[in-house]
Amino acid sequence: IHFNSDLEESFWGAGLAFGTVAVVAAILTPLTRPKRDEDLRGLVYGTGGVDLKGDVLAGDAAWYRSPLLLGVIALALAVVLYIPVF
Repeated sequence: IHFNSDLEESFWGAGLAFGTVAVVAAILTPLTRPKRDEDLRGLVYGTGGVDLKGDVLAGDAAWYRSPLLLGVIALALAVVLYIPVF
């Protein structure tokens, strides 16, 4: 196979790898047994073993952790840093 550049070869390789992984995952996922809740406890939040209101969100109550405030700051920084420096 001839590629015009190394970049084109990398793109084709990445695309084929992604397609292969997607096909293999789609075939194998229905054929495997799901893990029991006991095996997943402590690894994921969806098993009901963690109090999401008390444990996880306790640190997010501070005013400086507000998504709106952080978004406004990020937008303001983007505008300020976009101004060309001459």
